Amino acid sequence: MTIEEDQGPITSISWAPDGSHVALGLNNSQVQLWDSSSIRKIRTLNGIHHSRVGSLAWNNHILTTGGMDGKIINNDVRIRSHVVGTYRGHTGEICGLKWSGSRMQLASGGNDNVVHVWDRSSAS
Repeated sequence: MTIEEDQGPITSISWAPDGSHVALGLNNSQVQLWDSSSIRKIRTLNGIHHSRVGSLAWNNHILTTGGMDGKIINNDVRIRSHVVGTYRGHTGEICGLKWSGSRMQLASGGNDNVVHVWDRSSAS
């Protein structure tokens, strides 16, 4: 996998749970989805964040993204209008995301030195 230089450096990466896709978060605010067997870019998610995408976490077909803008976004990668939920509470860059084993809670850490634990259903 190689991205174009004008898209900026890769700032986060995460395998889909079934291994079929790799998600790349970029410095230019884009998230790219790549097919892991053909090593082809299959989709670019635009308009999610205003700047660097620093953290990614999969929950089945939902790709959760965390950005320098402090937003956490749930994206359903199966549909065109992919944004399906947002968590708000951090005042700094999101630097870590992890779904629980039950897939019902999301932990997030930010550069504001705060850890949040979100219920999946609390996304707005």
